[in-house]
Amino acid sequence: MARTNSEALLGVSSRRGSNIDYSKGIAITSIFHGDEATCIEPVRFPDGSGFILLIAGPIFDKSPKAVVRMFRFVWEILRHPLDQAWGHNPFGWARRSTILLVMQTTDNRLRLRLGRSLLTFFRRDIISKPDIEQSLPPRINIAHQVTHAFADKNKRSCGWLDQREPA
Repeated sequence: MARTNSEALLGVSSRRGSNIDYSKGIAITSIFHGDEATCIEPVRFPDGSGFILLIAGPIFDKSPKAVVRMFRFVWEILRHPLDQAWGHNPFGWARRSTILLVMQTTDNRLRLRLGRSLLTFFRRDIISKPDIEQSLPPRINIAHQVTHAFADKNKRSCGWLDQREPA
């Protein structure tokens, strides 16, 4: 069993034409509390760090139905095709992007064991499963709210990253 800090990475990118270079400066400059259990830190990455986009996807509202989530996923891409294309362009990504590192103090756990899975290409390796009693939540709502507010305040595009802890 492993305890997690419910960590998530969410990103915000400037739209085309911005002259600000967000890759310059100290990596983590501040921290604030989104609520009693959530700390959020804006993070800068050095120029040339666009590889992280390989694990990125758009942020869209939650729904208990997979069909609704898939429709919203496609709808956001169709609604903002230039933002989506620009947000997933790895060249110059760090110069135009800020990551919000979100961590919580809630007690969530994963069960670790040796096994095979699609993610390990069916080789024997460590795999994880949610703990039945204290499972990691699929989404941190305050993180999504803060990310959208940050994007709106800075007139930037958001929604290209919500990466949970590695499973």
